[in-house]
Amino acid sequence: MERLVWTPREVVDVDGPRAMLRAYLEQRDVRELTAGASSRAPISTACDVGCGFGRVTPVLTEFADRVIGFEREPELLRIARSLQPSIEFRSIDSISHLPADDASFTFGLVFTVLQHVPEPEVRTVIDELRRIVVPNGHLLVCEETDTALE
Repeated sequence: MERLVWTPREVVDVDGPRAMLRAYLEQRDVRELTAGASSRAPISTACDVGCGFGRVTPVLTEFADRVIGFEREPELLRIARSLQPSIEFRSIDSISHLPADDASFTFGLVFTVLQHVPEPEVRTVIDELRRIVVPNGHLLVCEETDTALE
């Protein structure tokens, strides 16, 4: 099976004013949920898994001293790094095997990524996410569930 290559157009399926509004709403929601997590315990390290070009990654920098974005698409990584050079973005082959030690992060974010992972593999990915987030840490999983938008 041929691997789908993600481009900015597939990552954000709208443009112009709609894209600007969507980005605002996504960042607002991630900020609110991350603030709630940080009010219970400080977030020292955070990651954005499948970060694309980093559209919500900067929100994590408001709460964590160290933020890492993980992405497999070279073009999306290039864009993320050029737009946000102060954030560390790491290249990955798969979200099933992340280049991070066990319990490396106090907060993990997965934003509209798991919905694209086939059902048998999604359990492996979730186990990998649980591996890199500290016990009693936070893992924020945001997915599109409105079937009318498929």
